[in-house]
Amino acid sequence: MHAHDIMTKDVVTVFPQTTVHDIARLLVDKRIGSVPVVSDANDVIGIVTESDLLHREEIHTERKRKWWLELFVGAETQAHDFVKTHGLRAEHVMSRVVTAVPPDADLADVAEILDTH
Repeated sequence: MHAHDIMTKDVVTVFPQTTVHDIARLLVDKRIGSVPVVSDANDVIGIVTESDLLHREEIHTERKRKWWLELFVGAETQAHDFVKTHGLRAEHVMSRVVTAVPPDADLADVAEILDTH
C-alpha cells in the first residue's frame, strides 16, 4: 500500500489570516484534527492541529510554569509561548515545520517518518 491509498484527498486548508476561532469551528464541523495553512499561491507554509489550540488563554488552559522554571526559560521562548496562547490567527499558532511525503510513498516508510517526527 501507498500513501495515496489512505490519504485524505479533499484537504481543508486555511490562510495565515484565518482566525483561531474559525479554525476551531472548522475542526469541529469537519471532524478533522488539523488543517494545513497555505499561502496565496497555495503552498503549504504551516499546519494548525488540535494540540496547537489546546493551551489557550481564553479557555484558561495556557501552560503555566513554576516561577523558578521561568528563570531558565529565555525571553524568546517566553515570547513564543505568549503568542501561541494569545495569538488570534493561524500565522500565530501554526507549526511552521511540516513533514510531508509523496503520494506514492510506501506505508511502511510513512509509518517510520511519522514515528521519527
